[in-house]
Amino acid sequence: RAPLPPRALLVTFDDAYCDFADHAWPVLRSLGLPAVVFVPTGFPDRPDRVFWWDRLYRAVISARRDEPLPSAAGLLRLHTSGHRERSFRRVRDRVKALPHREAMELVARVCGALESSPAQGEVLGWEALRGLAREGVSLCAHTRSHALLDQIRSEEIRAEIAGSLADLRREIGDAAPVLAYPDGRYGRDAL
Repeated sequence: RAPLPPRALLVTFDDAYCDFADHAWPVLRSLGLPAVVFVPTGFPDRPDRVFWWDRLYRAVISARRDEPLPSAAGLLRLHTSGHRERSFRRVRDRVKALPHREAMELVARVCGALESSPAQGEVLGWEALRGLAREGVSLCAHTRSHALLDQIRSEEIRAEIAGSLADLRREIGDAAPVLAYPDGRYGRDAL
């Protein structure tokens, strides 16, 4: 409850990507800057679990075909790198507007149609996260599956939030009861 000192700064990172430990934290630590990493707790030590937007991006950008792909997000043009970028954004935006289950089905259909090779997860493992916590990084909840909380049912919201905090406390020890909403989105049931 004490007032913040002048020029106070807190830097936060979502999703616990490995590049935080490799690049951001060494710089922040050398500058004496605190950091918070929001961890989607269903992903550490699960290289088979990949965020849907990473799977989708990889599939669209590295598609083995040039001809357009009809999809629930419209016709995805793949002829040039610019077409691929726009197609990725079109599907990404559509996914964010759908209920979670439908959204994940759309991602699976597009990735399957583009015959993308499986992506590997890039989320830090629990041991690396424990090491960061020992070095002073605060780890906080970011749900378990990174579902958009305004796109799932209220009982799923509760399980995502409470489960994420419980996972952190089991794996890390003490964790503040702080949550970053995935994509900053929430509905009334998530408040």
